[in-house]
Amino acid sequence: MYEEYPVTSHFSMAPSFQTMGCFLNKVASSSLVSAFLLVHGLGPTFSSPHSLTSHLLPRSLADFQFANQTYFKFMFVRHPMDRMLSCYLDKMVDSPHYSLPAFRNYVKHKARHIMEKRRRAQQHETSLDNKPQIRKLLSVHDGALSWNRPDSQIIYGHQVGNDKATFVADETETQKLHRYVGQRRHHDPVDLSNQIAKAATPLAKNTTAVKPTFEEFLEFVLDTDLQGIGYDSHWVPFNRYCSPCSVPYHVIGKLETGAEDFQYIWDKTGLGTQVPVPWINRNTAPSKSKIALEKKHYSSLPRELIMRFYHAFRMDFELFDYSINDILLKAGYETV
Repeated sequence: MYEEYPVTSHFSMAPSFQTMGCFLNKVASSSLVSAFLLVHGLGPTFSSPHSLTSHLLPRSLADFQFANQTYFKFMFVRHPMDRMLSCYLDKMVDSPHYSLPAFRNYVKHKARHIMEKRRRAQQHETSLDNKPQIRKLLSVHDGALSWNRPDSQIIYGHQVGNDKATFVADETETQKLHRYVGQRRHHDPVDLSNQIAKAATPLAKNTTAVKPTFEEFLEFVLDTDLQGIGYDSHWVPFNRYCSPCSVPYHVIGKLETGAEDFQYIWDKTGLGTQVPVPWINRNTAPSKSKIALEKKHYSSLPRELIMRFYHAFRMDFELFDYSINDILLKAGYETV
């Protein structure tokens, strides 16, 4: 049974308007945070509005519980795959932030490992269907499993000795990342964040070589725990971050109808008397260039990857009434 536990730091408050919102990265969060900061008397210009979100958080659990019972509450969502594409273009392609080149390099390296591991697993499953071959390769002597071919290669580890199927465990994920960013002396303690920052400096001069493809980025995302920590906050499922089954939202707006939804919330709460409506000048109809960009990236994805993404984010699709067929059609695939 799935249980929700709202995290107070995921919510922003405007007490003077008795309003509380859950703002998700890549869903107009910068516009919403900026608006709430203005309500608190901060601004009007921000180099990074997200760096000031501590001013918007509930002061205590009791503060959150009171707001949850009495305040007007809202959140915004968008098509889950469109959000992934927006995140990909920002973090993997466009943003010049100094920390991203090393992260992009790691994403690409990890995704290739994931894809190769899946390819080998599929080959292994295919070989298991060939039962006569398996019988020839494996034998049991005195309760020990042995390979009849001493020169056989063992997948997902390495074989010890010439006849026994003895395996040495792979490195942990932390060890792999330490090794990847240049840590060679395992006996010395190392600050991983500093190593990544150092690795980013030389890579920043030539980032084109380390940009993952959209397919690689999705493979990486699907291999994470999706709990919303660190970079994962940009692709954590909506339902995990905003707890819609525990927080009685008055409005769950959609970015696809953002102009109308923002206007309604600002009128309903009175926020419009103090701060302008976010997205009021945004064009809700997608431009030709946006349509072409989406088609380019979605058509680059294997159909089975799109479906794996759908199953991983299925609760968001169903709770907020989105369809994976929209993406399959843009990609040129058969719908479900």
